Amino acid sequence: GDDKSGSFNYDRANQTLTLIRRIGFRQGRMRMSPMMHGRLSTPQFLLLRIKTHEYWVKQSFYRFSMIVVPLFIAGIVLFIGYLYRKNRIYRKSIESQKQLVQLGEIARTLSHEIKNPLSAIRIQTGILKRVLPEDKVNELTVIEEEVQRLNLLTEKIGDFLRDPQGKPEIIDVEQFLNNLLPRFEREVEFRSSGAGRALINFDRERLRSVLENLIKNGFESGGKNAEVKVVLSCTKTRIEIIVLDRGEGIAPEMEEKVFDPFFTSKMKGSGIGLSISRRFVEAAAGSLKLVPRKGGGTEAIVSLKRVRE
Repeated sequence: GDDKSGSFNYDRANQTLTLIRRIGFRQGRMRMSPMMHGRLSTPQFLLLRIKTHEYWVKQSFYRFSMIVVPLFIAGIVLFIGYLYRKNRIYRKSIESQKQLVQLGEIARTLSHEIKNPLSAIRIQTGILKRVLPEDKVNELTVIEEEVQRLNLLTEKIGDFLRDPQGKPEIIDVEQFLNNLLPRFEREVEFRSSGAGRALINFDRERLRSVLENLIKNGFESGGKNAEVKVVLSCTKTRIEIIVLDRGEGIAPEMEEKVFDPFFTSKMKGSGIGLSISRRFVEAAAGSLKLVPRKGGGTEAIVSLKRVRE
């Protein structure tokens, strides 16, 4: 191409742009005046060759760097955050496993220590039944039955700790609660919401143990006039069993602490009920948490996967 002050040419084969600029005339005199000493008598030319391929490569690399480098830095920050969260979860899991191992060891020791005196009581009761009058034998039978009940209870605790999942089966939660709640000495208010049957896959005995423990805790925390309510809530994928009481409530910093084995704020009790209950629920891919209730008290929320009909 040409203009009044020069010309240019683009070589596509070599990707080179050549610029030729006339200097020394009116068109170029003002630009070159600082460089010139005296007056030019003849026209002179400025030749400029530009490798366009190298130029665009450099520009592309610069633009690419402006996009990729911030993304790379952001990726590193996110990855470090991910590793930090995973490490916290892993450490928490390890700590929980240590506590459960400790719980299992203590439970096995207690089971062994309890069975020894129970065996002695059973032997002595058998001896007394042979020497006492027949009208007194019936009273000894009560002792034998209670000893047997305690023996079965210790075996049951051991089984629970060895196998938290148990033998899962499909359970209609609403029907299960309607059968369970009337067995308590005090009335438990029950309300259900959600469409369809509330079905879960859970071991029946372990579910009974979890709910009995939560409801009893509600009555104990509320005193003589305690009121406990159970709410069954269903969504398309989850089922929540919520046990509500009007007891002293729970401080936010204690919401996780109460699940530690042998931790208890009550005068009576071993402190293992909530720990075992959470283990049962988590073995069924669920969750158990305690949160403060509005207006005072505590909400114990058991969340489980819903099984479709």
